[in-house]
Amino acid sequence: MLDLVVSLVVLVLAGGAAVVVIQRYPPTEVPYLMGSLVAHVLSACALVLLYTVYYDGGDITGYHRNGSYIVDLARLDPERLWPAVFRMLFQRPDTVIAAGQSSTGTMTALSTLLMFGLAKSLWGACILVAIASFGGKFLIFESLAASLPVRYRQRTLVACLWMPSVVFWSSGLVKEAFAIIGVGIVCAGMARALKNRVFGLTIMGLGMYLIALIKPYILFPAVISCSVWYYWSRTTNRKHGVGSRSTYLFVGLLVALGAYTVIAQFFPGFSIAMFGESAAIQREASLTAEGGSNFVIGDTTDRSLTGQMVYAPLALVTTLFRPTIFEVRNPLMLVSALETTFLTVLTLRSIWTRSPGVMLRTVLKEPVVLFAFTFAILMAIGVGLGTTNFGTLSRYRIPLMPFFALCVFVWAAPAVKEAGERVSKTTPSAPLPPLVGRAARLARMARTQQGAPSDMGEDTTIAPVAR
Repeated sequence: MLDLVVSLVVLVLAGGAAVVVIQRYPPTEVPYLMGSLVAHVLSACALVLLYTVYYDGGDITGYHRNGSYIVDLARLDPERLWPAVFRMLFQRPDTVIAAGQSSTGTMTALSTLLMFGLAKSLWGACILVAIASFGGKFLIFESLAASLPVRYRQRTLVACLWMPSVVFWSSGLVKEAFAIIGVGIVCAGMARALKNRVFGLTIMGLGMYLIALIKPYILFPAVISCSVWYYWSRTTNRKHGVGSRSTYLFVGLLVALGAYTVIAQFFPGFSIAMFGESAAIQREASLTAEGGSNFVIGDTTDRSLTGQMVYAPLALVTTLFRPTIFEVRNPLMLVSALETTFLTVLTLRSIWTRSPGVMLRTVLKEPVVLFAFTFAILMAIGVGLGTTNFGTLSRYRIPLMPFFALCVFVWAAPAVKEAGERVSKTTPSAPLPPLVGRAARLARMARTQQGAPSDMGEDTTIAPVAR
């Protein structure tokens, strides 16, 4: 009964706060945002049932058990235990709690804090984390959509907040949820850094630190892609001359090199020099564990960077487009396979109708799309080379999926006139692919009733949304 009460309180308070924010957005977007919020809460409940009933234990139940145990100990000796919990949270050396200086220790500390604040309610903790994860994806959506033509806005919303595997696997007490929150903070900071460097870089630093504690392998593609976003956003601005472009290139490279040096210092296993060996070792370790959804990419005996990068194209295709329908072996794989099949069909259709050259120009035209493309490709290669199981693959690739989906949706968007693409954010965007079916039709009906003009080829100017 206590678990139910706590869950309802969390749902009312956290969910109510999210609804207040959602209601400030245009009526055509509210159904998508509300639907995604509900999907996150339902996914949190489904994950609890999955790990407690179907799997009979797993990451979620392990964090819940350990966190609850530490809370009980802290009541007996708070002066020793609580400082140890915070040292474990930030991966500092500690002799009181033997959790190790790792992301697992950070997750155990986060679980302890949640169990303490939520009366050890597993359901309440998962619902709260799911709503926070929705907030992380919402930050990604806001950051990307603000830099794109309005005709891509609803496509960006679906890419960031409606990808089934991303919603499901990041809606519980798991590392992926906190990783996607960190990515959202980085995107929000990067979008602001283009206008206010100090404030934006501070926000980015917080997001990067959270990622470093939870999923440090995300840092390298994040740093490189953010540097690309910064440089390309400056060079595509006609106000800047050749000299300024050279300066921005130098600054971008300097920031990327400095960030890489710092990351390699603290996480040498994820540096470029150690990438080949780390990927081979990770893949070899995964192969020793038998599973019904294992796959093999390349040879693990050659642990050099060159030897592993030979398999980069196969790793890229595996991460972005597998499992296929023909590789499905359980219901969870079916959901993942339907998602990858949908993205595969849209990608092949874009190649057939537009050609790879036009698709590349589409990416290069918008700095934020180039950022998304760079992040997705770099991370997809790393994940593909270090994974041998479709179940783990579905979880490891979560941070890149919104960005890759955005690229695919942009490629599949109807072509419009080049002039006057950037229009008011209050103008409805072009119809989506049949992703949400009835919801999309209702949105179009609402626009028609409101007498709003179509943005297909309209020549209007940017106007800020009144929030």
